[in-house]
Amino acid sequence: MRSLAPLLVLLASTSALAAPRVYLVPLRAPNVDTATTEVIAEQLLVSARRHQEQFEVVGAGDVKAIIDVEAAKAALGCDTESCANEIADALDAEQLLAGQVGHIGDVWLLTLTRTDRASLKVLSRVSVEAHGDSAAALLPHIAGVVDQSLGVVEQPNLWAWAGGAVAGVGALSATAGGLLLWASYSQFDAANEALELAQPDVTTAHQAEDASRGLYTGALIAGISGGALVIIGGATAAFALVTEE
Repeated sequence: MRSLAPLLVLLASTSALAAPRVYLVPLRAPNVDTATTEVIAEQLLVSARRHQEQFEVVGAGDVKAIIDVEAAKAALGCDTESCANEIADALDAEQLLAGQVGHIGDVWLLTLTRTDRASLKVLSRVSVEAHGDSAAALLPHIAGVVDQSLGVVEQPNLWAWAGGAVAGVGALSATAGGLLLWASYSQFDAANEALELAQPDVTTAHQAEDASRGLYTGALIAGISGGALVIIGGATAAFALVTEE
């Protein structure tokens, strides 16, 4: 195969970004049909590009879109290490991310290996297996295995956490309101009982009535504020989770 470097020279001008450039080598899946292989390869690329702040991932499709048709055929059809490195040179890619799919019976295995080209050091090698009639069984696991191979830990959704915390506080407040309401009715019953005993001194009844009013007011405040916090917190968490998708 003739050298691809002259035909890929335009790619070098698109590099020099702060994030390390990673070349996603065409997926090796000799026992998988072409359509499924393309779907898995596309999902690998999409999953990797979720971390574009940490890595600049370039796939075979990007190469095909830039270079001429002849070179694209060679690039997409090449899965040897020397070929991948030649393309990575033209891309000015610091790392290679290579994937391979294999299976034994209904057990499918996807392995991703990330290599630093300067030191030839294997930075990560992660595998995931799935059971099914075809390699499509691997699709739900792709995002996780890509995250592991890139060494990326998903950051928690702070808005969702905050919304959940607010909703939790609101639930506690509403619960406290319910308890205060129960205590208010208990004091009200005590006041009625004192009045029914027709005691000359009705101080006990008045004290129970005052306590009942105070507890009832506290129950209203706690219940209303708690319900509002539950609504606000729940809406915030739901919105944060939906927008994250």
